[in-house]
Parts: sequence; structure tokens; C-alpha cells
Amino acid sequence: MTAIEIPKLQRAAIRQGHGDSATVAVQQIEVPKPGPGQILVKIAWTGLCASDVSLLHDEWEHSGIAMMPQAHGIAGHEGAGTVVAIGDGMHDLWKLGDRAGIKWIASTCAACEFCLNGVDEVHCVNQINSGCSAPGTFQEYCLADGRYSSKLPDGVKDEEAGPIMCGGVTAYSACKR
Repeated sequence: MTAIEIPKLQRAAIRQGHGDSATVAVQQIEVPKPGPGQILVKIAWTGLCASDVSLLHDEWEHSGIAMMPQAHGIAGHEGAGTVVAIGDGMHDLWKLGDRAGIKWIASTCAACEFCLNGVDEVHCVNQINSGCSAPGTFQEYCLADGRYSSKLPDGVKDEEAGPIMCGGVTAYSACKR
């Protein structure tokens, strides 16, 4: 596939305010460029999960879970789309035009005891979460860790793949255990 034209600006749904009165507003922001180990995904479909609503309204703050400043107010973790740019170190894993899914766990450290035992990476204390500690899928273009994004097979529609990135991963993890 030849190079894909990527705009300088994109639309994103960004949280305004905090708590019960928080809303989202569509704003223009810069399209990020992928760094080493990252891919840029043009989002074609994203779901709205109850977890997104809880993060947007600070419902989990008492548990120590809150949208962090590095998420820039952009929630979302049920995204599906097309790879439009590839960072260094990812060209063996991804090609332009590949379809990718973005899920709640955006990446893990790959070095702690949970990551290294091969079954408990969901407990990584250094994990990065889409829409919580990294900008999520409520934007037109989303950066993703190329090692942790899911390749979407042909024949699976984006609107089918998106929810699998959340509820489907949850069910898979339960079966894996």
C-alpha cells in the first residue's frame, strides 16, 4: 500500500469539567505521529462502554482510578480502524492498511513478574490504559502500542470488532484462566 495522507488536525471528543456534570465536546486537536513501537490507527468505529462513562464522570476516583492528565480528556477503548502510519520497530508486525483493534490495556511493561509469567499481564502495575492513562479511541486518529494492538482479520466488521476489544477480551481472559 502506498503512503496514506494524514491531516495535521483531527476531531476528538474531549471531556469538559469533572464529576457528574462532566460533558464532552468535539474539538480540533493535532494528529499525533507514531514513535518507536507505535502505530497510528484511523478509527473507523468505537464503542461507548460503561467504563468510559465512569471515567468521564470520575465515578471510580474513590478507588484510585481516574482519567489521568496524559489521556488529554479522550476516553474510549473499543476502537477498530486502519493502520495509517508505523513507528520504528513495528514494520515487521504491521503494514499500512492493516486493520487494528485498540483495547482497554493499551500496553504493559513486559518486565514485571506479572508480565513475565505469561498469564497475568492484566495485573501489570505499569500498564497503560486507553482512555485512562493514554488518549483513547474517541478521536479520528489514535496512537497505539504496536505490540499490544490486535490485528483484525478480514471478514470481521469494525462494528463487530470494537466491542470484542472490551467485553470479548474480558471473556477471553476468563477462559484463559
